[in-house]
Amino acid sequence: MRSSHRHRGIGRGLVRLLLDHGAARNIAQFTVDANESALQFYAHLGFSANSLKLERTIPTQ
Repeated sequence: MRSSHRHRGIGRGLVRLLLDHGAARNIAQFTVDANESALQFYAHLGFSANSLKLERTIPTQ
């Protein structure tokens, strides 16, 4: 999300809407790929970190 739109509750509202929509359809688990700066955001919404993902990008010519 653009920095000018952060801290307005938009992302939180979207995630809650998604969670409610899934719960109404008996979806019991949600997984997100988040960067480190978003961990606290998702933690406040009840998500917990359960794995470590490592990546490496190889430059192409």
